[in-house]
Amino acid sequence: MAIATAEQVRLMLPSLTGSLMDTDLDTLIARFDSLAAQFCGYPDSPGGTVGAARTIERTTYTFYLDGPTTTDPRILDLGVYPVSSVQSVYSDPLREYGSDTLVSSDDYTLIGDQGLLELSSTAADMWDTHYRAIKVSLTLGFDPVPRSIIQACALQVAHWWRGRGSIGQTSASQRGSSIQFSPNGLGLLPAVKALLSDFVLVGGSVG
Repeated sequence: MAIATAEQVRLMLPSLTGSLMDTDLDTLIARFDSLAAQFCGYPDSPGGTVGAARTIERTTYTFYLDGPTTTDPRILDLGVYPVSSVQSVYSDPLREYGSDTLVSSDDYTLIGDQGLLELSSTAADMWDTHYRAIKVSLTLGFDPVPRSIIQACALQVAHWWRGRGSIGQTSASQRGSSIQFSPNGLGLLPAVKALLSDFVLVGGSVG
């Protein structure tokens, strides 16, 4: 699955009347996904693989946290959202994460749209607060992808497609005059950033 389809992008490119160039559009869609995830402050290691491309798509991550950062010791801020599910949580100040430190799913509630884990009133222990004491595996990202992100992708990929013949150029001659190209032609368009602004993580990159 991708955050948008080539068919959705072709709505912004009326000159493309068929699917012949869809493979190239799919490549640009994937590149947009990575740039958009970076702009929104998404982590760059889905699946725990350091250096893996960022994505807005729903993906599994493993995070290590120092413990609660809120005034309520029962609230663990995961730092990312939307979180659709949590596979496991370990709370271990020794950082061994053995089965005896696995937190039962009955002991916490996931508030996915805010990226929070709240311990229940019946939980026997609080979250540990030592360095990397919390190990959590979770699923982060969008499925389905919001329409505004799809629109942002279509706008940006169409922009790249139209300008692919002038990449790296600052100007060109046309009919006896000089045309100046934007030095940020490969970057995200202002309209695209505006569409993505609602999905920027608090404390994440804002481009």
